[in-house]
Amino acid sequence: MGQEEWAALLNNVAPDDRTLLLGELPANMTWQLLTRLSQEERASQSSSWDIPRAVSVVS
Repeated sequence: MGQEEWAALLNNVAPDDRTLLLGELPANMTWQLLTRLSQEERASQSSSWDIPRAVSVVS
């Protein structure tokens, strides 16, 4: 499964479930997938993890 397919899947997963999954992945893969989330989902994930806004707006 490519990164774009993972991102599409993650955009449709509940934030809590996504947090659990991303927490199990290597940091570099988590970062790459977070940058591919939709803007709305990225904002939701950022608030779940308390990620600084500068990181949450990376595209």
